[in-house]
Amino acid sequence: MLVDDHALIRKGLRAMLEAEDDIEVLCEAESGLDALRLFRQKNPDITILDIALPDYSGLQIATQLIDIARKGQVQSRVIILSMHSKENLVNQALQSGVYGYVLKSSPSLEILEAVCSVYLGRHYCCPRVNSLIIPEYIRQRNRQGEGEAYNLLTPREQEIFRLLVEGRSNVEIAVLLCISDKTVQRHRANLMAKLGVGSYRELLHYGIKIGLFEAVDTVPDEPSQRLSGA
Repeated sequence: MLVDDHALIRKGLRAMLEAEDDIEVLCEAESGLDALRLFRQKNPDITILDIALPDYSGLQIATQLIDIARKGQVQSRVIILSMHSKENLVNQALQSGVYGYVLKSSPSLEILEAVCSVYLGRHYCCPRVNSLIIPEYIRQRNRQGEGEAYNLLTPREQEIFRLLVEGRSNVEIAVLLCISDKTVQRHRANLMAKLGVGSYRELLHYGIKIGLFEAVDTVPDEPSQRLSGA
């Protein structure tokens, strides 16, 4: 199924796809509502869907099509074909469950490759889109890897970790949590050992790595050191 509000684009896509012996275009839709109606009638294996539709966002329609297919236990997948390559749109589309994202400026061969790949159950993004999402995927994967040790901390240790990187001293943390200073010191030693850090500065850098807070131009001294030097 082809979903785009521009008849010329649908016509061009149909001609390109039907030039292939093993591809058949079952139907065309020019709006989101048309797409939902025809999808239920025709059960296409693949829907090529524009993001900018006159009535609904293509991402909203993609989510509904995927939900209909899932509930009906139908193997049907969605490819976004759009002129927009903004990173946030690509990420939203992939998170909604679409299998492919191709730009309208892509060569015909890329669109055909997307259709074949998605039909076989493989995700496909054109090279220009890949150049946007792969670096972000790597950053997230690295953060997840760094954060594995943090997830091993107990809830109390995580609470103390966050207070420490906020700049709280051991005494302040003890007062806030209604525990003794010695208990704070014990939790602090345990969490630093689990994280593999040996100083307050390393603790701050670890928090930046896993994305708990934003990096700063200069790393502050440990609160107790600032107090003792006052």
